[in-house]
Amino acid sequence: MIATTSTPPDQGSQEQWALTLSIMGSAVFAVLGGVFGLYTHSGAILLDGFYSLMTMTMSFVSLKVAALIQEGPSRRYQFGYYGFEPFINTIKGIIVLSVSLFAFVSAIEDLLHGGRDLVVGLALAYATLSTVGCFTFAILMHRYAQRLNLPLLEVEARDWTVDGCISSAVALTFVVTLLLQETSWNIYLSYVDPLLVSILVLIIIPLPLRTVFEGVNQLLGVAPESELDREIRKTISQVARIQKHPIDRFHLQMMVQGRVLYVFIQILVPAEFGVDRVQELDQLRQKFADAIADLHPFPEIDIVFTEDPYWLKDGQ
Repeated sequence: MIATTSTPPDQGSQEQWALTLSIMGSAVFAVLGGVFGLYTHSGAILLDGFYSLMTMTMSFVSLKVAALIQEGPSRRYQFGYYGFEPFINTIKGIIVLSVSLFAFVSAIEDLLHGGRDLVVGLALAYATLSTVGCFTFAILMHRYAQRLNLPLLEVEARDWTVDGCISSAVALTFVVTLLLQETSWNIYLSYVDPLLVSILVLIIIPLPLRTVFEGVNQLLGVAPESELDREIRKTISQVARIQKHPIDRFHLQMMVQGRVLYVFIQILVPAEFGVDRVQELDQLRQKFADAIADLHPFPEIDIVFTEDPYWLKDGQ
């Protein structure tokens, strides 16, 4: 029996609205970052703007994926489109990594060739505006992600957090630059921007790396974290003890793919295990499914009963 918990229509609508807001915000900051970056000759601001452009592009894709997931399974994708989530998140992480590494290499080249001059006043104005805007969107996306418990929105929140960290570091550095302009340290000001870009890349690299690793693990079918594994095993054992039918042992297989937790339970029953109607098995399955649903919002559960240990894939 498959127990399916799909995304409710209202939840799907909220997800698409959140992604649309993220796209609009990314578009605004991509344009501002490009214009201010070119005018002020700031590589850090250009990095910020290009980052917004990349996240906007991938958010468009995420919006399409969210719509597909809401439609449910199709003839070609009979298990639904949940696998698109980790795929898209992995691509987003790889793009952010690529942009960051490109910016890092460019910054090192600038440091080796005398740095670059920039218009500090306008750069600081942009960085301040971008910091406030990015962290506002990060908080908004995080609240949506927590309320709806959706991985796509959690990655969006992570992306906005990275963008906010970039902008805040840029703003802080430009404040220091303004303070140093009338001092003997002003001969080093041309190195501030490329040095800032280098430091920022090293700071933000762990976040896209985490996104890539999580996405690849889900694509490869890696089991969920050990804490969730223990909780589900404990829950299955508790349900097995309180129901009237005896159970010898069970074998559990799980993987997370996007927002969905796939759970496959094979239950070995003794010879004296007896039911008068299939409905009794369905009721028992429902007890297991209800207990697991309390631990994860989107479980896909398959429960099989057998008397023959051969069908139990536990190696015993």
